Amino acid sequence: MHPCAAEIAAAEAALAAGGDRAVGVSALRALHAQAARQLLGAAPGDLLDALVTATAEGVAPLARAAAIAHLRAAEALQWEIGGWSTSAGEGLGSLREVRDLQLARAWLLTVPPAEADDSREAHRLVDAVDADLHRVAAHRQALMARIRARCAAVGGTAGVNPGDGPWPV
Repeated sequence: MHPCAAEIAAAEAALAAGGDRAVGVSALRALHAQAARQLLGAAPGDLLDALVTATAEGVAPLARAAAIAHLRAAEALQWEIGGWSTSAGEGLGSLREVRDLQLARAWLLTVPPAEADDSREAHRLVDAVDADLHRVAAHRQALMARIRARCAAVGGTAGVNPGDGPWPV
């Protein structure tokens, strides 16, 4: 069975039934991140760092695809959570979470069996994170450079003009 599948289904059902949206969305976001972590065998701790370490040498294609989908879902939920921020600090903290989820997805998109389309999407994600005016991911510059290098190795930078960013993600 898929990691966290029962818990994700229950959280989605609770949201659909009109449960407390803030609690439900936060729980669902955490479950999607946990599912991605479990699919890839990532250690506890910082999600992005753990995913990079766990997948540096590759990962099974189906696990990779499922983890990417979970990270995309977690990101969408984190955007919603950020919309509820009541202070600048909360908003920036939530934005940092969004950017880490985007970088995690970008990294996975460059993990073999990455193809040019995956690599282009990864490059667009990195450009969006790097162009963020709040610079909440400035501490991730080395990782962004690694992702861009992996994109270039796959050939996914064709048609990408860094001067035109930020890219829609």
